[in-house]
Amino acid sequence: SAMEGDNPEGFKKAMESVSVVADTVNRLVDLASIWESEDLLAHDRLEIWPLLNECWLRQEAQAISKKLTVRLINRVVDVDLPVVYSSHYWLARVINESLWAAIKAVPNGGTLDIELRQMGPRILIVFKNSGMGPARASDATLLADPNAEQPAQGKAETVKAPPPPNAKDLIGFHLCQRILSLHGGQLREDEEDG
Repeated sequence: SAMEGDNPEGFKKAMESVSVVADTVNRLVDLASIWESEDLLAHDRLEIWPLLNECWLRQEAQAISKKLTVRLINRVVDVDLPVVYSSHYWLARVINESLWAAIKAVPNGGTLDIELRQMGPRILIVFKNSGMGPARASDATLLADPNAEQPAQGKAETVKAPPPPNAKDLIGFHLCQRILSLHGGQLREDEEDG
């Protein structure tokens, strides 16, 4: 019905819905193709810092639209920049999915720090203050305000659970987990200093 008549707002919403469906299907196809195969992981020699910057340029407009301050921080000495043997396509896919999820998770006007670190032979890309992993109600932690009024004895306090992650986010998260596991790596959420 958005195509009929002169309804630009309806057409825009319809196109956004089509884009979400197309992105979800694209993630499903990639997840299915990589799930049972290690042959897709070519052995390109990749430098991680330039790859991270290349992927950032693809996501920069989204961060600008949310008025985010994003800082790319290289904590590795230039002479020791890490190299990985992998597929450019699949490793860039992990970084792009992670950047997209991190940018989406940071509130408008917020700050996102993205750090490249090295711990021995392991390479870490750390997204600080993003909460980018899919929310799980069972993992949610409530921090009580000590000044808040405590519920009366015997009364149950109801807490609204976080909304479940959408299919596109979950598929992207599992796709990244699978790609990294094929490289002997992992995608995880950590909490530091509360």
